[in-house]
Amino acid sequence: YQQALSAYGILYQGLHPDLASTLNNFGSVYLSMSEFPKAIELFKQSLKMKRKIYNQAHPSIANTLMNLGKSYLSCNRLDKAIKNFQESYQ
Repeated sequence: YQQALSAYGILYQGLHPDLASTLNNFGSVYLSMSEFPKAIELFKQSLKMKRKIYNQAHPSIANTLMNLGKSYLSCNRLDKAIKNFQESYQ
């Protein structure tokens, strides 16, 4: 994923659905390794990018919000977890 992030960053110079997806996937790797702060940061980057690329109701945004919610839940930040879970269903 690190190499993909570097390549996409060079190729697309910022905003591209593939880069946003790679950030989300990379966040999932950190989530599975219980490295929650890194996962949260990557999911936030992905979400920010996806919100600029897609309209608010896009399934990819909902997916990243769910992943962000799972990360917050895993580190007992329940208020933020609930917020992200709820937003993913809107």
